[in-house]
This record gives sequence, structure tokens and C-alpha cells, in this order.
Amino acid sequence: MTFRVVDAAAVNQRLLRRGVIVRPIAAYGMPDWLRVTIGTESENSRFLEALEGSL
Repeated sequence: MTFRVVDAAAVNQRLLRRGVIVRPIAAYGMPDWLRVTIGTESENSRFLEALEGSL
């Protein structure tokens, strides 16, 4: 799943510090977007909590 954020590089770094791996897709002409793979319910909850704290 892809999603748009204001500063994808910064959000990516903040997520990494929280132990959450997403993929920047700036190389595909989408500099403000990140990609995440859908996981289990608990993984998705963890991702959403980390994302909320990283925006």
C-alpha cells in the first residue's frame, strides 16, 4: 500500500527509529510517498501507532 506524507524521507527515518520499515519510492517519481506491506493485525496496529508518532 502506498501513502503520501509531507516529508517522506524524514517520516521514513522516524519510522526506522521506531523499528518500522517502509520503502521510499522517490526513485519512481513519487518523492512524497512511502510504501508499506500489509501485515498481520498486530503488525498493522504497531505500524499505525508508529506512523501517528512520526508525522
